[in-house]
Amino acid sequence: MIYPRRPLSTVFASFVCFAVCTIPTLASAEQAPLFQPATSDLSSSYHSFSINDFNGLQQRLNADVATISIEVPTPSGTLTRLSLVPYDVLPKPLQQKYGSIKTFKAYADGQSDAIGRFDITAKGFHGMFYYQQDTVFIEPKPGFEGLYYSYFQSDKRNDSALAPQKLPPKMVDYLTQQVNSAQKSARTANNLRRTYRLAVAAAGEYTQYHADGATNATELALSEITTMVNRVNQVFERDLAISFQLVENNDQIIYEDASTDPFNNDSQDGGLNTALLNDIIGVNNYDIGHVVNTGAGGLAVISAVCDANFKGDGVSGNPSPINDSFYIDYVAHEIGHQFGAEHSFNGEASNCLGNRVAGSAYEPGSGSTIMSYAGLCGSQNLQRFVDPFFNAGSIEQIHAFVNRADMTDCGVSENIDGSAPTINVTAEYTIPANTPFVLDAEVADSDGDQLSYSWEQRDLGSASNSAAQMIDDGTRPLFRVFAPLTVSQRFFPQMSDILNEVSTLGESLPTTDRTLNFRLTVRDGNGYVAFEDTRLTVVNTGEAFDVTKPTTDEVWQAGSTEILWNVAGTDRAPISCASVDIFLSGAQVGVFDQQLAANVPNNGAYTLTEMPAGKTEQARVLVKCSTAPFFAVSHGDFEIDNLVLPQITGQSPLSGFAGDLIAISPSTFTYQDSVADQIRIFDGENYRVNANGIVADTSFEGVLTIDIEPSINGYAGEVFSARVTIRQRPQESSSGGGVLYLLPLLIFVLRRKASVS
Repeated sequence: MIYPRRPLSTVFASFVCFAVCTIPTLASAEQAPLFQPATSDLSSSYHSFSINDFNGLQQRLNADVATISIEVPTPSGTLTRLSLVPYDVLPKPLQQKYGSIKTFKAYADGQSDAIGRFDITAKGFHGMFYYQQDTVFIEPKPGFEGLYYSYFQSDKRNDSALAPQKLPPKMVDYLTQQVNSAQKSARTANNLRRTYRLAVAAAGEYTQYHADGATNATELALSEITTMVNRVNQVFERDLAISFQLVENNDQIIYEDASTDPFNNDSQDGGLNTALLNDIIGVNNYDIGHVVNTGAGGLAVISAVCDANFKGDGVSGNPSPINDSFYIDYVAHEIGHQFGAEHSFNGEASNCLGNRVAGSAYEPGSGSTIMSYAGLCGSQNLQRFVDPFFNAGSIEQIHAFVNRADMTDCGVSENIDGSAPTINVTAEYTIPANTPFVLDAEVADSDGDQLSYSWEQRDLGSASNSAAQMIDDGTRPLFRVFAPLTVSQRFFPQMSDILNEVSTLGESLPTTDRTLNFRLTVRDGNGYVAFEDTRLTVVNTGEAFDVTKPTTDEVWQAGSTEILWNVAGTDRAPISCASVDIFLSGAQVGVFDQQLAANVPNNGAYTLTEMPAGKTEQARVLVKCSTAPFFAVSHGDFEIDNLVLPQITGQSPLSGFAGDLIAISPSTFTYQDSVADQIRIFDGENYRVNANGIVADTSFEGVLTIDIEPSINGYAGEVFSARVTIRQRPQESSSGGGVLYLLPLLIFVLRRKASVS
């Protein structure tokens, strides 16, 4: 069948509003004091609120409608509107038994790509959604009945006071089943969406943690498991087109008493789980099993899904088994193992030692993606927690596993609606060593989805066992993986490091003669993941391609100036870069959006005869090879003081009706010398200022004089008095008069009918 996208029709939609509506609504910050942990760095990115009528919210979310419109608080306290579409983490029989639990996919208004997940359960209201290039979480505030908070994931994960304890190390047992090389080289985008029956057993300690003495312990533990699976689904569906639904009798494997449950609350619980599930759930009634507890860390059998002897052998545990620190760092990681993904990190410091897998060690140091050991590798830690996505190597391993011949009947498969993005990238370049470079591609998507992009290095080499060793030895990976972005371009290293002339752990320039392999992974948010590779041949010419002028003490004014760079042998074979392009970063630091020259000879010098207009003290110049991705940036900021302020010399005719918007923009005017990029419209009598122009008072007729201030790069020129002619809209009396004319006749007819009756 075709897997449908979210229906855009809102004919049967329900509406829920937080903070401003009657039922249900959230209390304002004045009613519920802002929660600020004493050692927190969340500051203004943290918003606390309460739900005034939880039962009303629950009833509305449980309504039998296709779409629910809801406004939820952001970390700044503002509201953003989302559309929630119900979907089933619990199968119908289990959902009917536990009516307090319901799950949703979240969509931005008018969009067909899911951007988050929400649920309402016996443990409250939970949500996560992408917002302003970050992820927002909405959760109950522990220990405060009815109080919730909204926060950015990036803020909370930097807060040691709120982070649950992270246990070393994540151990893995291996089956003898391996993915063969032919399967590993498969490059076609997956076009099937797969759903697997997931059985999650809970040790007594886990259940009691979430019950906290309540009598409905099983319902509360099932609620937390649902929130966990809902979050895991969001990641697996986006990256792998895989989703999970709990088995119908999952409540029978949630244990309330730690003294009588079949588990030990340790890393060996997974080994006990398969036989337990085969007995209680039935060997043919689930595809993958997992145990959650409070003491295990992580342990899973690799490639175990749908194997009758091992498919339940996975366990995740943490003294605080909540939030992404558990759902992603542990549960998603261990389930990734069960689907055939191996460790992705190349470091061997601390707990990384003995757990590196040479055949999948694409990430420097601890790594940062789901199959990494972020936070466990001592001096080689790139960050404290993993980022909630799989790297390209893990995606490839999991796709190879689920596409094996013996996995055909495992899970339920459906076609993904739409089509995969297409990528066009140059296959190979030659670049100099010790020199930054930038990778980009042409990407198209016939479905118009909101795409995300991730450039990742794809080299396997020697391990490193310290931060000092995370440099080029001719083979090892040099560049870490960053979270996918909405732009297809990536600078190596990141532009902020280039400008500040610093290095970030996990990003090292190549220094040897070697090959660098990269893959661009493009996600469409609906399950399609496309990728394409490129190769860079690195040549050590003995010196770096480098910009030597301008320098920090320069001031560019009217006239001409020289731009100088060290060619470093890049004009000769095998690099053979004959020409360069020169760019300027001016108003926006680090954004090189002004081209000063194109295809000029790569001979180390260029005379700029026409100075760029503008005024800034943070200018930089970038010189890039015209036919290859390597470049260099001038060292330190220099000043440009060549601003010709815009002077308006005339205007286009402006007129309109009173009460209507009359658009006024920089293009409305003519200028002398420089053209304004912005205008300011001053307030005055008989009109009000709109973001796009002015609206005259409805009673006014005549000519308005409006003061306009032009500006360029934030610098204002002289005020110009614009003239706008305002007319009253003509009265449309014919149709109205006809109605009045017929009114006596209509009354007469009605009276006649009444008297006849």
